[in-house]
Amino acid sequence: MLRQKALHGEGPSRHYLPPGYFAHPDRHLAAMLAEALTGAGAPWHPGATWTTDALYRERAVEASLYARHGVLTVEMEAAGLFAVGRHRHLLAAAAFAVANSLVNRTSRTGTPDIAVGLQSAGR
Repeated sequence: MLRQKALHGEGPSRHYLPPGYFAHPDRHLAAMLAEALTGAGAPWHPGATWTTDALYRERAVEASLYARHGVLTVEMEAAGLFAVGRHRHLLAAAAFAVANSLVNRTSRTGTPDIAVGLQSAGR
């Protein structure tokens, strides 16, 4: 999963960005990351993520709402990384291997797909 934008629901990005909903990666670095993942034969999907400090406290109604609006993942780092990168004039982009489904509450943790995803992203 390649992050194209991050819905910020955590603290740090609010201190570095003007009011709004999304923090964005550096588009050139994100394009290079996408090219590298494709070149490595890694399956990936572009999309938005929801960054929250309250991992494991997400409500099903929020997850369903964000999923209907194209948010594909939830994590704790992307929005802050993008915001601080922009503020400090540093390039930032992110890709993550997806382990669980928050919407239907299914787990993929420990499956071979996770290991393959992490190895592909690492290459």
